Amino acid sequence: MDPSYNQPLSEHQMNMARQLIERNFFVDCLSLASDQELDYGISSPDYPSRPATLVNMPPTEPEVVAFIMSTKSNCTKLLDGFVKLGFEPRHAMVPLENRDSNDRQSAFVKFLEAVYEGNTLIRNRTRIVDIFKWFIECQDSVHSLSASDLHPRKTSHWTDPGRPQAPMDHLTEMLKWQTSGFRVCKNGVRMKCEMIEMLCAKGAVIDLYQDRFRSGQRSSELTPNNAVGIAMTPQCPASFLRVFLSNRTQEDQEFVAVGKVWKSSGADLPRGMHYAMTYMENIVTHIYRDLFGATEHVGGRLRIDQEYRAKLALLNQPQWTDNTEAQALRNLAEVVNDILHEMELQTDFSQAEEGAGFKTYSWFRLCRAVSGLADDSYRAETEEYSKYHGDRRHRFVIDPLWDPRLQWIESELDQRVLDSILLIAQLPRVEVANLWREMILERGNGCQWWEVEEAYNFHVDAWDVEKALEEGALDRFADLSL
Repeated sequence: MDPSYNQPLSEHQMNMARQLIERNFFVDCLSLASDQELDYGISSPDYPSRPATLVNMPPTEPEVVAFIMSTKSNCTKLLDGFVKLGFEPRHAMVPLENRDSNDRQSAFVKFLEAVYEGNTLIRNRTRIVDIFKWFIECQDSVHSLSASDLHPRKTSHWTDPGRPQAPMDHLTEMLKWQTSGFRVCKNGVRMKCEMIEMLCAKGAVIDLYQDRFRSGQRSSELTPNNAVGIAMTPQCPASFLRVFLSNRTQEDQEFVAVGKVWKSSGADLPRGMHYAMTYMENIVTHIYRDLFGATEHVGGRLRIDQEYRAKLALLNQPQWTDNTEAQALRNLAEVVNDILHEMELQTDFSQAEEGAGFKTYSWFRLCRAVSGLADDSYRAETEEYSKYHGDRRHRFVIDPLWDPRLQWIESELDQRVLDSILLIAQLPRVEVANLWREMILERGNGCQWWEVEEAYNFHVDAWDVEKALEEGALDRFADLSL
């Protein structure tokens, strides 16, 4: 038998055991409070209003919060119990687990990230919101900069070492990824928007520039880099845009304001030193994907026709848009409304041959709606104005290199390549794409895409390309036979 077996514990071992017991008791106490609707508002021998005095560890309330947030799987549950027991909101900083150990994270941002990752035992939405409200009663929680600490093995974003960000920036970054990906959770998006609105009511401000984080997620040109771009994604409620615009009360914050010192990028620049451009081709692509099933909706979806009408009402003001931008937004809202109405009348279009034609026609209509922004004269006018007066604070634009007809070709090729019987799938992709492009330009009489007024001249069907490829193959075979 081990000679140490059944021997008296040393004083150090006794202290360690006592501390462990106190910690476990504390955790059990908070867990019990979280699971039950207890009211500790009035002190009594049975239910003390300050149960933390029952234990020696941790000694202060900020340390209690830090201790709670150091637990991994049930920090929100313990925090829920702490809030229910009537403690005052406290600001606390905690060490990082997944990132640079020299950085620190606020307990508030750690809570936000736990909710974002779904790392919480609380399923009651009301309780999560109550904890959020508890945190923001403390101004330090609202404004203190914090590093991020999302799990690196998951698709996530993070702050650069030594560059913490405000809680509002963390929330808008989460909203950006929740609204611009291929999977959108309606309840998660709605909760983020409500949290942002409550945080603004406490004095926080949504920054126009939204590219202050690094990301391990699959980023693309469709990912917004400014608050307007986030607001214009289909499943982002109009309430986010309303809150964002309501805080822009200074004249130089209006979208039509101009300045020569503003920059389009730079995460280290202070707030108010950026201008932004929202690319309408990205918004159109997001809308098309949302309408025709490329986006997975969890928990339902918004009526995007109603949302875009609400967004139009907010932006259709002279301080936010010029006449061309406003007209493009009006056109877009009208087309979205018409497409959804027609989809409601067609129950089986996605399975019929007419379904492909409807999708093609819808793509043309969406692109045609915003085509005024691509017009040569409008683009030249805005560039000339910016050259002499400076860049506008925000502008809706279209990339001059974008051609929606060619984007459609690439999308079609991605689908046709799965059908190995077709020549489209067998021949080199570049060869097929070049032929397809030539056929589209020929049908459109060499016009730029925004000059094409009829859907027929905007598109060439894949079967027409397949037929042309077959004829070309026969011609080559005939030449070889001679």
